Amino acid sequence: MDPLSFLRKIAGAGVGFCAGDLYGHYMDLTPEDAVALSENPDAFWASKHRLSLETYRQWKAFLETGCACTGTTRVGRPCKQTVSVLPGPPAPHSQFIVGVNDRCEHHQVTKRRQQQ
Repeated sequence: MDPLSFLRKIAGAGVGFCAGDLYGHYMDLTPEDAVALSENPDAFWASKHRLSLETYRQWKAFLETGCACTGTTRVGRPCKQTVSVLPGPPAPHSQFIVGVNDRCEHHQVTKRRQQQ
């Protein structure tokens, strides 16, 4: 029996499935969702947060560093200053912007563009 058929069978017997994202938000899963999550977790969560896979992976890496600024100092070293993040998924949900939400105020891309 393939995994999806098995999950459908046990779901029919009353078993439920749920999973949590990086922020600890949980969601119920269909058997199809459970298979998609097991096959490619990053792609699954990227789609649930309405992010591209690349942006999701950058967001995930940012969170895994303890929300350290991804900007570079004038001498070429990583800034690593802690960035304040809003509670909930990325700023919020699908609005995570690489170069803005993963940087301290000094290193935000939009700030530099406005000053030029």
